[in-house]
Amino acid sequence: MVAGVTIGACGSDASSGLAQLGDDDAVASLDTGGTTPPEDTTAADSGADDVADTAGGCDDAACTGGMVCVAGACACPAGLDDCDGTCVDFARDPVNCGGCGLAPRDELCNGKDDDCDGDTDEGFVDPVSGRYERDDACGSCSVDCTADLDVDHGYGRCDATGAAPVCALVCCTEGDAERACDGFDYANSNGEVGDGCEERLGRACGTTDDCPDHQVCDEAGVCQPNEVGGPCGVDVDCAEHDRCFAGICGCAGDTIAAEAVPPNVLLVLDRSGSMASSPTGGSGRSKWDIAKDAIEALTQGFEDRIRFGLMLYPGTNQSGSQGQQCGAGRVFIDPGPDNASAINTFIGGAGRTGFGTPTAEALEWLLDYSGLEDPSRENVVVVITDGVSSCDDPIPQVTALRDQSPSIRTFVIGFDGTGNNTDPDELNGMADAGGTALAGDTRYYAANDATSLGEALEAIAGDVLGCNFRLSGVPPTLSSLQVFIDKAPIARDATHGAGWDYASATNQVTFYGPACQALLDGAVQDLVFIYGCPVPDIGQ
Repeated sequence: MVAGVTIGACGSDASSGLAQLGDDDAVASLDTGGTTPPEDTTAADSGADDVADTAGGCDDAACTGGMVCVAGACACPAGLDDCDGTCVDFARDPVNCGGCGLAPRDELCNGKDDDCDGDTDEGFVDPVSGRYERDDACGSCSVDCTADLDVDHGYGRCDATGAAPVCALVCCTEGDAERACDGFDYANSNGEVGDGCEERLGRACGTTDDCPDHQVCDEAGVCQPNEVGGPCGVDVDCAEHDRCFAGICGCAGDTIAAEAVPPNVLLVLDRSGSMASSPTGGSGRSKWDIAKDAIEALTQGFEDRIRFGLMLYPGTNQSGSQGQQCGAGRVFIDPGPDNASAINTFIGGAGRTGFGTPTAEALEWLLDYSGLEDPSRENVVVVITDGVSSCDDPIPQVTALRDQSPSIRTFVIGFDGTGNNTDPDELNGMADAGGTALAGDTRYYAANDATSLGEALEAIAGDVLGCNFRLSGVPPTLSSLQVFIDKAPIARDATHGAGWDYASATNQVTFYGPACQALLDGAVQDLVFIYGCPVPDIGQ
């Protein structure tokens, strides 16, 4: 050992002329005259302060135990501690804790085991996923992972489960408040990190109450985003900005009450003398009695959906004793709601006449009849006759009824079992002119007994019922009107082949095709009209 060299310190004392061990150049040219020699430039790490300046301009070779020269003295680098002259990373090695007077300290988010319990950064790392809960991972990943992975339906987090922390993609879950998340669960199904998490997952559910806001439990028992037309119990079940109307999600609108519009149907019954005979020509029940029974069944079965009225011809009083051979007859009960009892009571006391069959005159009288001039509903005449018109031709009168406004359709029933009294050509012509012709050679309804007469009347009732509904409010625009049958949206069809259409003149919605048939069959449980829009209006 060279005398005068101090071990464990770095730097030199300019007044004593001492040099550090290992600086051969300095020893060879030791300044004994008290002046400062120049810095050694022959070795990169000479281990001495060749110029004894006050800045401590030394290199690290003079320090031991992992220490470095800091401000003129050997010390442990930042993050390490001096344990009996040796620099140790006690926070990464619990065996050092308690030694050299070093005690555990509170855990910090620094990638070290500060409290010496064997876990690094506990409280800052998710114990299940191993991911840091802070975006920047306390510097462990050296970058802000959220900024580094700016993707759809996912975000970055520093993952400490591997040999070294790295930024990992985390797919959004229901409760995540990250900017890229929308309250749903997602998965990275294609394994590509760059495009984020593209597959939306659903939560298992039993009812919609099990789902987050704005979601609905589907038939498979999985929560799915709700949409316009979806089922709901309260507004929050619907998509954002939508509301719940009558159990259906709509877009910032109001439920519209609607009522079916029953048609006016005037029963025009022939009570000429021939109606006293049996349809078969024998001694059975008369056509008059059979017709009265059929009308009773019809009116009782449909009075809640059809506004029935009654006209008898010929004859101007109930018994039929007054009138003329070619007289028009009379409307005794105007079409209206709940008329079944009144009609059947009246017809039960009515009698036949000895006059002819003035069908043309009866229909002509109806051209000026106000009871069939309601433009808000369909207006229909049903003629039941067993014979040829005994006065004028009825076909022009049927045509005139059809052409007037509002238009009147005329149905014709020929009630003649023997076929000897009616004129098929006349009845076919009436059906054609009235807009009610059936397919085939016999275009009117032919009845020859009680059963076929009842079936004819029921078929006509089904035809005239239609599917018209008057709205209680006027839609602001046609495009804002949404219609649902049993929670299913029904599209508008201006061609009237299916779906529905709206008439602004009457403020009515009319259904066509399968939708109308379902209504007529009584197969519809819920019919809902909503002012809404097909997609949420984000601006509201």
